[in-house]
This record gives sequence, structure tokens and C-alpha cells, in this order.
Amino acid sequence: MTRICLTLNRSFSILTSLLILVALSNKSIGQVSLVSEILISDTGLYFDGDEVAPSQRLEKLDRTDGRYDYAFGNRITPHGDCIATYGDYVFLTWYKGGKENRQVMLTRVNTKTNSRVNIEFTHKHTGFQNRWHIGESHNTIAVGISPKNETVHLLYDMHAYSPNRPSGGSLTEDYFRYRMSVENAATLPDDEFTLDKFYPKKLYLKQGEDYTGLTYPDFFVNDLGDLFVKMRVGGNDNGKFQIANYDGGTWSGWKDYNVLNAKSAPGINYNWGLYGYLQYLNGKFQIGYSIRKNDEEFVYNNGFFYSYSDDPEGINDWHNYKGEKVSSPLVDPYEIFFYEPADVVPGKVTITTSPSWTVTQRGDIHFMMNNVSGSGETRNVHSYKKASDSEFTHTTEFPGGELRSVGNELYLIGLENDRPIIRKAEGGTNDWTVVYKEASGKRFRFGNLLIVDGILYFYLMETGSGSGQPIWLQTYDLGINS
Repeated sequence: MTRICLTLNRSFSILTSLLILVALSNKSIGQVSLVSEILISDTGLYFDGDEVAPSQRLEKLDRTDGRYDYAFGNRITPHGDCIATYGDYVFLTWYKGGKENRQVMLTRVNTKTNSRVNIEFTHKHTGFQNRWHIGESHNTIAVGISPKNETVHLLYDMHAYSPNRPSGGSLTEDYFRYRMSVENAATLPDDEFTLDKFYPKKLYLKQGEDYTGLTYPDFFVNDLGDLFVKMRVGGNDNGKFQIANYDGGTWSGWKDYNVLNAKSAPGINYNWGLYGYLQYLNGKFQIGYSIRKNDEEFVYNNGFFYSYSDDPEGINDWHNYKGEKVSSPLVDPYEIFFYEPADVVPGKVTITTSPSWTVTQRGDIHFMMNNVSGSGETRNVHSYKKASDSEFTHTTEFPGGELRSVGNELYLIGLENDRPIIRKAEGGTNDWTVVYKEASGKRFRFGNLLIVDGILYFYLMETGSGSGQPIWLQTYDLGINS
């Protein structure tokens, strides 16, 4: 793999060469460069049919024209916590298209040689409440690697299933889906990284724990090398996050971040669910989300909520952005509330997504929400607080995208005219500069991204046709001096 790293210099000849290179490529602006682009498959699963109304999802029969109808959204590959790195390798999860296939897939890419290995599991996407012909966009495939013994872990194809959901008990023996590899599998040679290195599917991480009603698996690793998983239990407007950790030998039991049935607590007259994610950043557990409750003022989600913990296991010691200690597990989300993005538009407000957020190394906090919609208006919202400031600044002069941070620098990454665009800003500001923009070539539907050691991995589905469409891994050098 060849990396192109452009470094600005006062020398006229070098600057001239740089400008020529930028003009010819029509891509790199500043120091960011596209290093590689690898086709993972021509047939990533995509729901190319129509959204099925909630009232019809349990009765609708399969359509006869081959298109794949769906519940909630048409995106399933790439989606969720579908990308991880370890050593020289990138691990990508996906479902195999088209509609008749649907197998769980794991691809490992060697970043030194660009070689790739595909493992096809026997499990197929089971669809909405085990109705395979209605695709389920919540049923993502998460992948995590344990640094302590190089095991590969997969959690997949779940949306609040239990022995009684769906009714009739069709998933009584298949409501939680977990596979783990043998030790040292993550770095095996390509010809040895094979299906037989994975143990059979399990209905649990640790025997004796409750694994019913779980959705949205996400893996992450702390500074001690423990592998953590976060999942949501419960539903959209009455849910909680819980985490467990793998120490290289066994999984712990569940630990709750917040409570279910909050309205049963004194002073709380509503239940609430949370839409966001937990990260281990800069030596801390940090969490950001919006909430959902039965509220006449909002459609779906509202609010920016943020807290952090200095506990290396993320169980206790949670604080709001002011550093004030908050309840654990959390009962009242407004202990950590800091802004209402719905205030930027009039009328009843619709927010369908969770916030994208990050915290820089020095502690600048940034939250972004795309597509906040009210009566005739739709805006993007950016709320940010410098580490040295006591309160947040809020703006709608913001282009939108996915927020990430590297050190004290921010990156805003997304698609513009269906092609990759990368913006950059100093932490604690809203001063964005385009540092990479693809002006021609393939068009993409959506993508997931990960930044590790100054390298951006952008996992994308190309715009195609049918229920199996191309998926790509693009690798960018962000030009960050180590």
C-alpha cells in the first residue's frame, strides 16, 4: 500500500508541485490523501423495496417482483458498529445480498498488502420479527477484537428479541446471537483465517445473565485492554444502556448506565429511551445522546445530553459537563441535559436521528444534529464548548456530517453530491475548512467511518440497483504528524 502524504513548504517549487498535484487529482486539498480503495463485494445487502407500514408488518406477504421491502429504513450494510481495526488489519461486517442470500459476512483486510479474506457464516438475516422477506434495519452486525488474546467477537441480527418476541416463540432458541473466535485468530495468516476458527453461536455472553430484549451492539476497548460491549434493552421510549466487559478470559455481567421504567421513581412522570452512543475517549467513558419519550411537543427525539466517567469500568463516578456528579444508574436525564436543538425551528419538531458528537483531547465538547425539522424549516445544529469555557455556543451555520476528533482537531466527514467530503476545524470552534473533496467517480448511498492513528477508514455502499449492491473500503491518510 502506497501512502501519499503532502506536506506544505515555503519552497516555491514544492508549492507549485503541490498545486499541480491537487489540480490533476481534483481530490486532495491540504494534507489529506486517498491511499487506497478496495472493493469488498459487489453484493452488499440493500433493501430496495418499499417501507412496510407498522400495521402491515406482521401480515404482509412477500412481493413477487424480487424487491426487498423493509421496516424502519432501507440501510443494513454498512450499518452499526461494522468496522474495527487491530494491528495491520481492518475487520468489516456485512450481509450478503441479494434478498435470497442474506448471510452474515466478515471481511478482514490486510492494510499492508490490501489482501482480503471473507468468512461466510451460516446465519441469514431473519428480517422483521423473524419474517425474512421484510428487512430490518436495526439488525446490525457488530465486530470487536480483544487485545488481550486476539479473539474476534460478533454480535448480530437482533432487535429486542426474546422467547416471547415475536409472539409464538419462533426465536425461543435464537433471540441472542453471539459468536467468538479462538485465541489469536485476529492475526492468523490469510489462509488460516477461516470459519472453523469460530466457536458455534451462543445465546449468551455469560451464563446466568439476562439477554432478552437487546438491540444496538457496540464494541470498544479501554486503556487496560478490556473489550466492552454496550447494548440497549427495552424499547424506543423506555430503554436503558447496559455494558459488559471481556477481560481476555470471561465476560462480566451487565452493568446499567440508566434505569428502565423511570416514571416509577419519585419526581419523574415519564419513561424515556436514549439514542446515541458510548465511547471510551481520552481515558474516560463518555456518553452522548438524545432522548425519546411520549411528548406532544416532539416527534421522536429531542435534547442534547452528555456525561462522562473516570471509572475505568464505567460503572460509577458519572458527571455532567460542569463536572458535577450525577446519579448512577441515571434516573432523570435532565441531570446531564445542556441544550435543546429543537429550539432552532418553529412548530412541532421532528428529529429522527441521534447526535454525532466528540470530545477533543483537551476537553472541547462538540455535538451535532443533522436535519432538525419544524414547520417549513430544516436546519443542522452544532453545539460546542471550549474546554476553557463554562457554557456552550450554539449555531445553525453548520454543513452537517459525522464528527470525529484526533487530538485537538475536529473532522467532519460525509457525502456531498453522493461523494466523500472531509472538513477540518480546530477543537472548540466552528471554523470549517474543506481538506478533501471527491468531484468525480463513483456515487455512494451512505457510509460508516473509523479513524485510528491518523488514518480514516470509510466503509461505503455504492449507489447501484437491486438488493445486492457494491460495498467499498476507502482509506485516507489525514496527514497528521505523529
